[in-house]
Amino acid sequence: MERTNTALSESINEIEEAKLKYASLETSARAELEKCLTEGDRSSWEIASRTNTLMAFSSFVVENCNTDEEDCNEKELEDAVNNLLNAEGYVQMIETNGNPLFTTVDLALQGKFIKFKTDKAVRNGAIGIKDCGSARPTKTGGIVLKDRIVKLLDECNASGSQSVWAHIQYTN
Repeated sequence: MERTNTALSESINEIEEAKLKYASLETSARAELEKCLTEGDRSSWEIASRTNTLMAFSSFVVENCNTDEEDCNEKELEDAVNNLLNAEGYVQMIETNGNPLFTTVDLALQGKFIKFKTDKAVRNGAIGIKDCGSARPTKTGGIVLKDRIVKLLDECNASGSQSVWAHIQYTN
């Protein structure tokens, strides 16, 4: 019981630290965006890459990539998204009773993006599903905070229940 309480306390501390880190990153990203917007001679790609958020990259695509003739910095865009989403892992996205734990996010980027309704601990595999990451899944120490956008790489369905786990790419 004492070990469980200690583990819970450590997990809560990790979540709180992650929330503070993300709040700080969000504040700096917003400040950087404001700074870029006031520097009118900056290119829209430079603004998106300096802001370094999925929303900024998506806005860049919407504003600049409407025709085949336009330079969309496709390779740079893909690299920037992959650098931002610098970690991978597994999280449950649908509970065994069919309750979804996520919402879909519509971004003008390659791939499917979602955000979770609550904070989620990241694992190195799906619990109870063969061939979905590690055969002995454990927590990696990574945390996806509520409403943080992640990229869905793959889905793993549990046999005999409605449980679905997601292989995701996220910002660590």
